[in-house]
Amino acid sequence: MSLIGTLTSGTSALQSFTKGLEVIGNNIANVNTVGFKGSVANFQESFSNTLRASAASTDTSSNLSAIQVGTGVKVASINANMNQGALSSTGVSTDLGISGTGFFVVASPIDGSQFATRAGDFRIDDKGFLVTTKGMRVQGLTGGDYLTAPGTVGNVRLRTSAEIAATWPAHNATNIAATAANATVAAAVNTSLSGLVTAAAGQNNATALTTATTALTAATTAETTAIAAAAAAPTDVSLATASAAATAVKDALTAAIAAGNSAVLATPSVTSTFLTSLTTSSTTAAASKVTADAAALNETTPAGLQSYSFDLQGNVIEFYSDGSSATTNKLLLQNFKDPSALQRAGDNLFSGFIAAGPITGSTALDATGLNNPGNNGLGTIQAGTLELSNVDLTEQFANMITVQRSFQASSRIVTVSDSILEEVVNLKR
Repeated sequence: MSLIGTLTSGTSALQSFTKGLEVIGNNIANVNTVGFKGSVANFQESFSNTLRASAASTDTSSNLSAIQVGTGVKVASINANMNQGALSSTGVSTDLGISGTGFFVVASPIDGSQFATRAGDFRIDDKGFLVTTKGMRVQGLTGGDYLTAPGTVGNVRLRTSAEIAATWPAHNATNIAATAANATVAAAVNTSLSGLVTAAAGQNNATALTTATTALTAATTAETTAIAAAAAAPTDVSLATASAAATAVKDALTAAIAAGNSAVLATPSVTSTFLTSLTTSSTTAAASKVTADAAALNETTPAGLQSYSFDLQGNVIEFYSDGSSATTNKLLLQNFKDPSALQRAGDNLFSGFIAAGPITGSTALDATGLNNPGNNGLGTIQAGTLELSNVDLTEQFANMITVQRSFQASSRIVTVSDSILEEVVNLKR
């Protein structure tokens, strides 16, 4: 009488259901883990001992069914449940949830090895990289600025001050040119009026008026010449600026003479009234030059990064202190034909891309749009949210009860087998 088969069946059940309890325990332990995907253990029968093989019927006999005795149970698979967990609002700009299918791709800064994850609890590190809590760098399209869209697959990173400065002249060319021209015009007016004050120093009203009138005549001639030169070369910015400066000088001298004459009429007995009025006009022009120079300098100074945001399509938009913005990066997502074939690598990461079968046909991220959020069946990015664990505690407790009872029943097989073996041994007495 052999009871080895009974013991084997009972032992295999104890071993298999222990694994089932381990799976359930791990699910429950990670009920609050960001982006965690629960698993379920599936069982199947082990090899069966065949006492009699089945046989087909013949002309003289009926068919025979097989006589087989099973040898127990074993774990068939432990499958991950890749259903999406609920998205919970956090208000943190770098917390990113995926609404729909797909995985973030992160890479090791050490060897470049890549992993997939649904956990979007990211942060910006001291070098500007978007990273996981363990420092793995999020992948996407990079290299964008004011004038160019991101187009190179790599580590998502905010632009540095040096990078902002490098593209600032091209981005702000219109304002830089306009304020520089204004500064040139203001400088010309200041030079003309300050020179006039110097030339009229010590002169009485009549002589100072003559000096100013002579300067205005020269300025009018210079304006005519500058306007003609600018008209002959309408695309020459420097000639256009010179023309504007000549006109501004003539207008400033005209206004200064008018102000001086008005001052003389008001106080004709004071012989230095005209010169005093010219000095006032010159002081105003000097202040205007300081203001224009400051505006020109301000426009050539690159704006600083103030904030950033992520939109539904994964675009990383940087906002600057001058009110401008630029899309500098774009998050990319990867999806798989069989996500359950991904292998857990710890820290909410998955490896085994090839076994899972990337939907694009390649483990490398695509820069042409196949891996863009919201495209090709991929989900969208929800900034300020995190995907919670998809573990259902009610389901897990129900499964635990079932596996626990199965374990108890299997242990009874072992103890009953032991009792019967004891009886067999006692037959010798």
